[in-house]
Amino acid sequence: MTEQWVPRGLREEQAAHYVGLSVSSFRSYVVADVPPVKITPGRNIWLRDQLDAWLNRRAGIAPATSAASKYNDYEQIMGANGAH
Repeated sequence: MTEQWVPRGLREEQAAHYVGLSVSSFRSYVVADVPPVKITPGRNIWLRDQLDAWLNRRAGIAPATSAASKYNDYEQIMGANGAH
């Protein structure tokens, strides 16, 4: 079986396809919330993880908590309980 590779940065047409929209709908709904990364003067890309986060927000899915924020939450709880 051939492994498919998807680049981390997607051109506008690819990004629109990735989120399931036409290019014009992508420009209307996504670009205002997910600005492109300008990698060269003539090339903008959108990062997949930012597009995933946008889709999750639209779907009402809470973002995953990062390991760093979990650690900070733990430190706050332990500090508040005097367990240090």
